[in-house]
Amino acid sequence: MFAYRRRQRWLLYGLLVAMPLFTLLTFHLGLSEVLLGDYLKGGLWWSLAAVFVLLSAKGLVWRKFIGVEIHVTPEALRLEFGRHTETYTWDRVASVKDWPWCQLLQVYDTERRVILPVDYLLTDFAAFKLALTQQLEREKSLGA
Repeated sequence: MFAYRRRQRWLLYGLLVAMPLFTLLTFHLGLSEVLLGDYLKGGLWWSLAAVFVLLSAKGLVWRKFIGVEIHVTPEALRLEFGRHTETYTWDRVASVKDWPWCQLLQVYDTERRVILPVDYLLTDFAAFKLALTQQLEREKSLGA
C-alpha cells in the first residue's frame, strides 16, 4: 500500500491554497505596473497570473488524489478514497508517463485519460514506480 504521509498531505494542501493567493498577488502587481504606465511589465505579471490560474484549476481537479491509498496487486491497480474504491485491471491500464521536471508520474488508461497522478512526495515513491512498471511489463509480456 502506498499513500502520502500526514505532513506530505498538508504540504500538498498548502500548495493548493497558495496557488490562488499567488494568482491574486501577481494580478495585483500587473495592475500596479499598468497603472504606472509600464504595459510590458504588467503584461508579464498578468501572464504569470494566468499560469497560476491554470495550476490552480489543475490542482482542484487532482485534489482528490492527495488522500488516496494505492494498492498495486497482481490482479489490478486499486485506489481507495476513504469509503470509495476504484479498481483498474491491468488490461485497462495502458501506460505510465514520468514528468521529472515537475516531479509527477501519471498513469493512463486505455482511452488515454489520466487515472492517477502521483507526486514524487508519495511515501516510497521509487518502490511504487518500480512495482507499477514491473506489473505493466508483465502484463505486456503476457499479452504479446
